Amino acid sequence: WLRSHKDRNTFVYLPVVDPHGPYDPPPPYDEPYHQLKDDGKHPLGHDDSLDASYVKSPSRQSRKTLYDGENRHNDEVLRKFFAQMQAEGLFDDTLFILTADHGEYFGEHGLWGHRPPGHVQVTGVPLILFHKQKIPQPRRIEEPVQLLDVMPTILDFASVDTSGLAMQGDSLVALIEGRNPGYWKSRVIASEEVTTRDRANDWRNRGLRVHGSLYYGDWHF
Repeated sequence: WLRSHKDRNTFVYLPVVDPHGPYDPPPPYDEPYHQLKDDGKHPLGHDDSLDASYVKSPSRQSRKTLYDGENRHNDEVLRKFFAQMQAEGLFDDTLFILTADHGEYFGEHGLWGHRPPGHVQVTGVPLILFHKQKIPQPRRIEEPVQLLDVMPTILDFASVDTSGLAMQGDSLVALIEGRNPGYWKSRVIASEEVTTRDRANDWRNRGLRVHGSLYYGDWHF
């Protein structure tokens, strides 16, 4: 698809959801799990939503090992994708954004998976921006940002006029370029998810379970 459209501006959303329960990386990325020596010493009980069928006595270490294997598999797939982009002559003038919708609990707060959201293990996700021409120097930015900022950032990089659009979030181009530092340090960041409806028989008692966080500077509420 990229090859047949490389003569025009394109936007590609590539969902890669393998690092997700149940943790079951393909070979050879599952080998570290099979070499584990302590698997089963601290068994947690099998959970179909987290554990592969062959994991009979999961432990914190075994789950983390298999999850890491899924991430290493993802890394290899992305390397091949980037190599193909270079071969097509598309790499140098493309903005790449890598991010996620949630992190994972691995026993912190007595929780597993990614619900309920709220703690930093789930709300703290990677956000990596790469553009060989427009971001020439690597930078690690400490100010908290939010996924709502991704769309205005893409439009800003693409020089799309957003004055007539109703958008939440801010373009991160100014933050990347070091402009208006006071604003970014004082901005309130929200994380919110409605996870489920209460299963009450009486409709009058039904409601939405809303989990939310606010980040402000070094504070997390």
